[in-house]
Amino acid sequence: MNRIFGPVRGLLLVALVCVHTLFFGAFIFAIMPLKFVTRGRWRSGVVQAMEWIAHRCWCTFNGWILRHLVPTRWTIRGTENLRRDRSYLLIANHLSWNDLFAMMVSFTDQVPPYKIFIKQQLIWLPIVGQVVWAIDFPFMKRYTREQIAADPSLVGRDVETTRRMFARYGDRQVTIFNFVEGTRRTPAKHAAQQSPYKHLLKPRAGGVSYAIRAIGSKLDAVLDVTFFYVNGPWTTWDLFCGRVPEIIVEARELQAPPALASGDYSGDLGTRKAAQRWIATIWEEKDALIEQLEQQTRVPR
Repeated sequence: MNRIFGPVRGLLLVALVCVHTLFFGAFIFAIMPLKFVTRGRWRSGVVQAMEWIAHRCWCTFNGWILRHLVPTRWTIRGTENLRRDRSYLLIANHLSWNDLFAMMVSFTDQVPPYKIFIKQQLIWLPIVGQVVWAIDFPFMKRYTREQIAADPSLVGRDVETTRRMFARYGDRQVTIFNFVEGTRRTPAKHAAQQSPYKHLLKPRAGGVSYAIRAIGSKLDAVLDVTFFYVNGPWTTWDLFCGRVPEIIVEARELQAPPALASGDYSGDLGTRKAAQRWIATIWEEKDALIEQLEQQTRVPR
């Protein structure tokens, strides 16, 4: 019976997510033109209104759907002391699109609006690209080694771009979200990297270091998050069909080494080594946690 009802549930939930995305997106598009004709506090107020729709409406409703309309059990630990009046840098492992939905379920009601580092090319993605631009997500342009060799001034440009973006936030609290591995983990990518971690890809310390330096004194804590899918891996379609038995989200607050807030990752060897050691330690502990969860929860399908 579940084999029949599961796909029906999946189709209905996909349709529901699409409908409410268009619904809330329409409100954001209606407000968006005001961003071009306002300045100062008025412009900030316009952006905050769009943030509220995206975060407190769209993300919250996604979380409600997954908590109440799928049978997946949610085990969320370490979020008791989170506050919406603090700014966080949220770093996490990356397995699939399910990670974004797990983030919405776990943190939306407890942290300030999300800001996710986005590749510059995604600004052209219909609807989504324009919405994340409207609510001031930081867009990043990646430069190849050849481009940097031809134009050394490109070094650090992402940091300056991010700093200018954060200056727009003023005193507003935000949650910066960063997948430290830079891409979703798959067995093929894991093998190609020859990763030293059993369950993770190699972390990219540079991105975290740039984010911490750009945020500066506005950063209250680093939120280290581990996503784990019992008996996984699972696709988002599996999640919507109700096939995922349990999702475990482990969070802990950390303080970044002071050197990362002021040091230059690109130009200072000491800062680079400090960032790499810090992230490597976090990743070793995360890998051990995932192995522990794997041993505790693995059951035959």
